[in-house]
Amino acid sequence: MIAKLREAKEQLSELVKRAVGGEDIIITVRGQPMARLSSLKPDPSNKQSRASFANELALLADSVRI
Repeated sequence: MIAKLREAKEQLSELVKRAVGGEDIIITVRGQPMARLSSLKPDPSNKQSRASFANELALLADSVRI
């Protein structure tokens, strides 16, 4: 499913339910794909530390300013 940012804000709960159900949600800004909402499935082979994860999130936040 593709949703505009405004729609995603208004329907976030519904979009999260759909993502948990296995659907990928692409969020667009001015017609350009900017983010994906998908279910988190634990991957036992991924042993990423909390510090590493926090750093990765910070880098993503810096790269995607709306």
